[in-house]
Amino acid sequence: MLCRLFAIMKTNIDLDEKLEKKGFAITGLRTKKELVNFALAE
Repeated sequence: MLCRLFAIMKTNIDLDEKLEKKGFAITGLRTKKELVNFALAE
């Protein structure tokens, strides 16, 4: 019997503060997680 375990791992990233603020202003998102997920989906 094969069993696969998937773990969610947290990752630390260093975001440029100016780009972060610009991203929040443009998208209207409220959290860094939402902003990063939005950017990755684009």
